[in-house]
Amino acid sequence: FRCMCDSGFTGDGVSCQDGGVSVDVINADGQVLVSPSLSVVLLCDVISTVVPIRDTTFRWLSPDSSVIPVGRTERFLVTQSFQSATLAFHDLRIFFVLEDVVGNYTCEAFNTAGSARETIFVGLFGNNTTTGTQTPTVTTTPTPTPTTPAPVDCPPGFFDNGGVCAPCDCDSVGAVSNTCNSTTGECECLNLVTGRECNVCVDNHFPAGGSLTQCSLCPCNLDGTLTCTLQGTCICRPNVNGSRCDRCAPGFFGEVDDCRPCGCDVNATVGASISCNSTGQCNCIPDATGRTCGECGPGTHPLLPLAERNAVCVIRGCRVDLTQTCQDCACHPLGSLSLSCDLNGVCMCRPGVIGPKCDQCEVGEIFLPDGTCATPEFYLPFGSNVSNVSGSDNGTSGELPRAGEINEQTIRFETPLPFGFGSFSPATLSSVTISSRGYIYQNNMLPNFPSLAALNGQMMNVIFAPLWSSSDGRLSRVFYRYLTVESDADEIESIMTRDATTFNVTNALVVTWTGMQASPAGQPGVDQGRQSLGFNSVQLVIAWDDCEAFATVVYGALPWTAGHLGDSIVTVLTDNAVNMVIDRTPGVLNRIALTFGCIAPLLNRRNCRLGVQRLQPQITLRPDASNSCPSRPIIFFFVSGIYRIRTVYVPSVTPFHICYVLEGNAGFHGAICCYTRVRFRRFILQPLNLANGPADSFISNAVASRAEARAESDVRRECCLAGQCQRFFDVRPAPVQAQFPGLVRLILAFLRGDPHFVTLDGLNYTFNGRGEYRFLRAERATVVVEGQVRTQPLSTTNATVNTAFAVGMVSGGDTLLRVQVTAQQTSLSILLNGVTDISVDVMNLPLGGEDIFQPNDNVIFSRDEDGGVIVSIVGSMSFTVALNNVTSIPSLTISATISADFTQSGGVTSGLLGVMNGDPSDDLQFRNGTVLLQPATEREIFPVMQTWQITTAESFFTYSGGGNARDFAFPSHVPVFSDELSVDPAIEAQCGGNAECIFDATATGNINVGMETMAITNELEIQRTQTANQDPTITPGTPITIVLGQTVQYVFSVREVDAGDTVTVALEPIENTVVPSNTDIVVDGSIVDNVQVFVLTWTAAAIDVNVSLQIVARDSNGGVARLTVPVTFCPCNNSQPCDPVEPGNDGGESRFVRQTCNCGEAYTGEVCGDDRDECVAGTGCFMGVECTDVPAPDTGIICRACPEGTTGDGVTCEDILECSDMPGPCDAQATCAEEFGSFQCTCNVGFTGSGMSCTDLDECSLETDNCGTNAVCTNTQGGFTCECADGFEGDPMVSCSDIDECTDGGHGCDTVLATCVNTIGGNTCECIAGYTGVGTVGNCVDVDECTLGT
Repeated sequence: FRCMCDSGFTGDGVSCQDGGVSVDVINADGQVLVSPSLSVVLLCDVISTVVPIRDTTFRWLSPDSSVIPVGRTERFLVTQSFQSATLAFHDLRIFFVLEDVVGNYTCEAFNTAGSARETIFVGLFGNNTTTGTQTPTVTTTPTPTPTTPAPVDCPPGFFDNGGVCAPCDCDSVGAVSNTCNSTTGECECLNLVTGRECNVCVDNHFPAGGSLTQCSLCPCNLDGTLTCTLQGTCICRPNVNGSRCDRCAPGFFGEVDDCRPCGCDVNATVGASISCNSTGQCNCIPDATGRTCGECGPGTHPLLPLAERNAVCVIRGCRVDLTQTCQDCACHPLGSLSLSCDLNGVCMCRPGVIGPKCDQCEVGEIFLPDGTCATPEFYLPFGSNVSNVSGSDNGTSGELPRAGEINEQTIRFETPLPFGFGSFSPATLSSVTISSRGYIYQNNMLPNFPSLAALNGQMMNVIFAPLWSSSDGRLSRVFYRYLTVESDADEIESIMTRDATTFNVTNALVVTWTGMQASPAGQPGVDQGRQSLGFNSVQLVIAWDDCEAFATVVYGALPWTAGHLGDSIVTVLTDNAVNMVIDRTPGVLNRIALTFGCIAPLLNRRNCRLGVQRLQPQITLRPDASNSCPSRPIIFFFVSGIYRIRTVYVPSVTPFHICYVLEGNAGFHGAICCYTRVRFRRFILQPLNLANGPADSFISNAVASRAEARAESDVRRECCLAGQCQRFFDVRPAPVQAQFPGLVRLILAFLRGDPHFVTLDGLNYTFNGRGEYRFLRAERATVVVEGQVRTQPLSTTNATVNTAFAVGMVSGGDTLLRVQVTAQQTSLSILLNGVTDISVDVMNLPLGGEDIFQPNDNVIFSRDEDGGVIVSIVGSMSFTVALNNVTSIPSLTISATISADFTQSGGVTSGLLGVMNGDPSDDLQFRNGTVLLQPATEREIFPVMQTWQITTAESFFTYSGGGNARDFAFPSHVPVFSDELSVDPAIEAQCGGNAECIFDATATGNINVGMETMAITNELEIQRTQTANQDPTITPGTPITIVLGQTVQYVFSVREVDAGDTVTVALEPIENTVVPSNTDIVVDGSIVDNVQVFVLTWTAAAIDVNVSLQIVARDSNGGVARLTVPVTFCPCNNSQPCDPVEPGNDGGESRFVRQTCNCGEAYTGEVCGDDRDECVAGTGCFMGVECTDVPAPDTGIICRACPEGTTGDGVTCEDILECSDMPGPCDAQATCAEEFGSFQCTCNVGFTGSGMSCTDLDECSLETDNCGTNAVCTNTQGGFTCECADGFEGDPMVSCSDIDECTDGGHGCDTVLATCVNTIGGNTCECIAGYTGVGTVGNCVDVDECTLGT
């Protein structure tokens, strides 16, 4: 037969020994995944059961199968941490696990008995190198063994050993007997003894004193112990340390039965330590963070993933490539859970907070002081909460961009924002700019967080600064809405101070700032603590109409403290500053008035807007003459049978206007035509000029009420005073100017003095009759209008004067009207229809005809400037009756006006004013029609005209006491004729040869009567000429648009119909304006078809007063035409442009629109006449850098060098990052911190010095360590370690307690012959009675009491 050893044994089969080799890499699951740049320890457990372990060779193979040498190299450390007779631990530490060390590592062991190997894969977390890894394998190659022979039966004391009975080999001490299991050969062991031969103690026990009869518990922490040696020395589990295996080894933490690697990043730990505390926290250098110190410090993150770098270094706790620098994470201190971020710079946000930097809330929410998001208690919605941003707000809404530190949006207003405080004159702002830094301003950009003192004297025009501080605009979210209609007025007006009946919102700007944070720490002029102040939120609402403006401010959150925010909302206008202290308690509504009172011209603007609203809807014009205004107002009274005519007082922008209403018979709307009155001393019915080419006139809708017509005209006046005439004419169009063909000439006849007449055809004669006479009878169709005059003698002479006047209107035989005017001593008595005394109504009318009294549709009363009465018979003629009180009794001067076409339309006239036919030769007629041939003397004329004395039946006079016309008839009256008078040369001289003056003065014996007659005659002759005259007309050219310094030509033409009249043209100012200089009007060509072309040339110079270009054309007979040229003037110097003209602004009465200058970057001032100092008004140079402005027209600034420690162009200066230099300016054991313009070196923890030079701090000697009680401090480079002293256990960083060696089996005393006594930090062994010695195992000797005699 042949014997063969079993598997795992070696020998010839007759004699076999257990001698195989096994290898176990005890890391988990065949692979280890490590964070980049961390280190890892691989533990290889080698067991040799036959050949002594010291004769076994082991080695580690790298991924490329090369042998890793024992000891320390650049990337590896190979050590043997434990060795016993059969067991050895071989450790492989890999430093800086990066791409170049990833792969399969193999532990290999071999001896003469055999060999074994095991492979483990080392990879990176999140790295694709972990894919496709090899499955770790274990390969064992023992010596080949023969096949097992057939079993045999062996006698007691023997066992079957491969088919051969072999004797039992039971230990004589450890076995109960020498009998063993006949099959396995295992012996029966004593208590606490084990092994096939009963030659070893059971696990965790050792043979005290070397005897198996004294197997004692190992003096070890069993959870951390593999076994102990025959001498009781503890063999610790991997990663466990201590004489009793009671603590994790350096570089590991946790309970001893589960020691886990600390994983400390030696690049970021103090002294490059691999150790951590009991919780696993490594001791990080400043600015490094995380449990393993492997994360960048607060507020920094690496620019590149670490796996992409080769050489590494430490900058502020952030491992970066030597060519890179750390980048600020910029995590919001309140919105983020940590100031650190991932490799992409993304921060970890608190619940409900969003954004890469945790600095945002959902739209409509804001940051609260605790860093959470919530909806602020604002009064108006904003952001996505606004349901329709394109309807009521005209699309002007949105969110400011978030592109840089300062983000802005300029809003242009449709209605300028009124603004005025205290002594400031009311101003209007056409636009403002919203800044993400918490304020609204006009004009140029503001410097960063300027003081109020810095603003004084600058054209900054800060309107609001609810967050007047240096805010970081990159983090804020700013929402804005500009409303231009009244659909949202209710919700806005509800938070304003004024009653909606007087203040109606037409424009509103709503700005909501959220996420407002103070500027980052480290910036110049900014407190270092601002970055942790938190977020502000505030909503500003500015609401205004044309005249007044109000604002509200409400804060949603305001965590900033004093010193970081002013106590007042700042309002600055030009060179003055106004501070208004407000309540910044969140939710409190602050109401602020931006204007004080409503004054012109803004009041006119408001009244215009409200009035136009009342006048809606717009009138639709009818294609007839009611949409036209005659060139002369008196024509109104002779448009018979078509229109109803009324005179109405209409308040005008300028004085001396009188207006007439032309109404359709059917009650439709008609034109209100206004005229400028040419002033005479006595009479009003003069040729009036259509005011401003019909600017004062309009098509009225108020046909039923003069009050309504006045109300309409009030609106027109307000609009024109506001410079917005067209706004009114949009709803009440201007009429066209018409000549009314056939009514272009009027005839004037009159009676004055002792009586002297001028007939309708212009014949002068004297008739000194006494009684009541037909003055003028006008008949057309069935309508008769007749004026009658009463003459009475003066008390002292035979001369007569006019003392009363009556007019009647008869139609179809029915008397429609009777009016009587009687001269009294100081006034006129007026009767209507013989019964109604209307003297008070008429005589109380204001002088000058600005108002009228119209008792019915047939007659209109007004007054002239000297108190005379104008009696206008609608559709026929007009009479003017004036009082003269220079005679001994009151007398009257009477005139009549009639249309020149009266006879052409079938009308006939008769009476003292003659027959109107253009031929004065037949004006002296008897009542029977017989004509007195001319020339004729006064004696010849007298009996002819006497025939026109009226009868009682013909009279329109009213008589008292039953009287009648006969009471005033004196057939025997013979007047004084001029040839009978003896003329005083003195009177003749005073009268200047005027026959009527001489006659009246001589006949009455009163020179004043003669002089009055002459004056009246002269006035009436002028009036007569002008009444028959037609006004010239002006055809306008193209409106002028001109800029400062430009020369413009305005071409217009003038038409004069009357032959022989000459026309002069000149510029005359409208009231309260002046004609600009550098103007000239010249004739262009000859007259063609009564039309002359003119050219107005104007070179626009600087203007600081109100101007107008009113062209006035006057003919030689007093005809006047006026045209106001529309002008749009850009007054800007230096070729700077102007803003567009505000909608609706047409210049008002002057038609002169002065635009607002839009100065560029090079200029400033109201008309861009000043060089804009961009060092002051713009962003300027960097703080502390000297700035020089580049003179206009060039723009820009010249900045000197940046401050020391910074670099840049002077406009922007950046900190020189000294700390990023390699090597840095600080000691290798110091941390470098950047400061603006400098840096600060601080020795790392565990070192002391200036920072530029640092030495190790011996914490143990200085007793500054924090080791616990009964722990031993050991100084290390940059730190220290703490370990419990021998005989103590526990957490050395907290407290170590005494180990009771007597109870845990680690005492070393002889368990049979000695007693253990515990001491602090150890124990003593005392031999029992009858024995002597040190008490340890084998050291207690029997005392021979017999020999000793004891």
